[in-house]
Amino acid sequence: LTESFDLLCQSVDVQNITAIAVSSKPRSVEGSYMPVFHAGLLFSSNIANALKVPLYQTSHQDGHLMAAIATSG
Repeated sequence: LTESFDLLCQSVDVQNITAIAVSSKPRSVEGSYMPVFHAGLLFSSNIANALKVPLYQTSHQDGHLMAAIATSG
Protein backbone atom coordinates (compact mmCIF):
# COMPACT_ATOMS: atom_id res chain seq x y z
CA LEU A 1 0.00 0.00 0.00
CA THR A 2 2.88 2.35 0.68
CA GLU A 3 4.20 1.88 -2.84
CA SER A 4 0.73 2.48 -4.27
CA PHE A 5 0.42 5.72 -2.32
CA ASP A 6 3.85 6.84 -3.48
CA LEU A 7 2.80 6.27 -7.10
CA LEU A 8 -0.43 8.16 -6.50
CA CYS A 9 1.44 11.15 -5.09
CA GLN A 10 3.70 11.19 -8.15
CA SER A 11 0.81 11.28 -10.61
CA VAL A 12 -1.85 13.29 -8.75
CA ASP A 13 -1.72 16.58 -6.89
CA VAL A 14 -3.06 15.38 -3.53
CA GLN A 15 -4.16 18.94 -2.77
CA ASN A 16 -6.87 18.46 -5.43
CA ILE A 17 -8.34 15.35 -3.77
CA THR A 18 -11.77 16.26 -2.41
CA ALA A 19 -12.97 12.83 -1.26
CA ILE A 20 -11.88 9.20 -0.93
CA ALA A 21 -13.99 6.19 -1.94
CA VAL A 22 -13.23 2.64 -0.89
CA SER A 23 -14.71 -0.81 -1.35
CA SER A 24 -15.22 -1.87 2.25
CA LYS A 25 -17.14 -5.13 1.66
CA PRO A 26 -17.91 -7.57 -1.14
CA ARG A 27 -21.61 -6.72 -1.61
CA SER A 28 -24.08 -4.12 -0.30
CA VAL A 29 -26.04 -6.56 1.83
CA GLU A 30 -26.09 -7.05 5.58
CA GLY A 31 -23.48 -9.54 6.72
CA SER A 32 -21.32 -9.21 3.60
CA TYR A 33 -17.80 -9.50 4.98
CA MET A 34 -14.30 -10.47 3.96
CA PRO A 35 -11.26 -9.61 6.09
CA VAL A 36 -9.22 -8.60 3.03
CA PHE A 37 -11.27 -5.40 2.72
CA HIS A 38 -10.00 -4.13 6.09
CA ALA A 39 -6.57 -3.26 4.67
CA GLY A 40 -8.01 -0.92 2.05
CA LEU A 41 -10.51 0.56 4.51
CA LEU A 42 -7.80 1.30 7.07
CA PHE A 43 -5.47 2.77 4.45
CA SER A 44 -8.16 4.94 2.87
CA SER A 45 -9.40 6.09 6.28
CA ASN A 46 -5.91 7.27 7.14
CA ILE A 47 -5.57 9.13 3.84
CA ALA A 48 -9.00 10.76 4.24
CA ASN A 49 -8.17 11.81 7.79
CA ALA A 50 -4.77 13.20 6.80
CA LEU A 51 -6.24 15.16 3.89
CA LYS A 52 -9.34 16.16 5.91
CA VAL A 53 -11.71 14.94 3.18
CA PRO A 54 -14.80 12.73 3.44
CA LEU A 55 -14.56 8.96 3.09
CA TYR A 56 -17.26 7.14 1.13
CA GLN A 57 -17.62 3.39 1.61
CA THR A 58 -19.05 1.25 -1.15
CA SER A 59 -18.96 -2.41 -2.08
CA HIS A 60 -16.74 -4.26 -4.53
CA GLN A 61 -19.82 -5.36 -6.47
CA ASP A 62 -21.10 -1.76 -6.71
CA GLY A 63 -17.71 -0.79 -8.14
CA HIS A 64 -18.13 -3.32 -10.94
CA LEU A 65 -21.63 -2.02 -11.67
CA MET A 66 -20.50 1.62 -11.76
CA ALA A 67 -17.54 0.75 -14.00
CA ALA A 68 -19.93 -0.93 -16.45
CA ILE A 69 -22.23 2.09 -16.42
CA ALA A 70 -19.34 4.53 -16.86
CA THR A 71 -17.77 2.65 -19.77
CA SER A 72 -20.76 1.22 -21.62
CA GLY A 73 -21.44 4.39 -23.61
